[in-house]
Amino acid sequence: MDFLLLTICNNNQPYYLFSLIDGYSRLTWVEVLESKKALDVMFATLKAFNILNIRYGIEVDAVMTDNGAEFDGGRYSKTKELHPFER
Repeated sequence: MDFLLLTICNNNQPYYLFSLIDGYSRLTWVEVLESKKALDVMFATLKAFNILNIRYGIEVDAVMTDNGAEFDGGRYSKTKELHPFER
């Protein structure tokens, strides 16, 4: 799965387009989030994985992200393994 997180604004309120793409089938999931905090992104990811598995039988065995702060603690983080998305 490949992930993408884009920012859009409406009346000074930012929204984030959270998307993931299955590398094999190219099936895409897109959802609008009000926050890009790690916990919110992690729950959106788990929700998408569950729906894609139930509806299409897709099982995720690897994930590729852009290493943004919402996806990991950063390259030099000493607590990377405690980050919600990494766990």
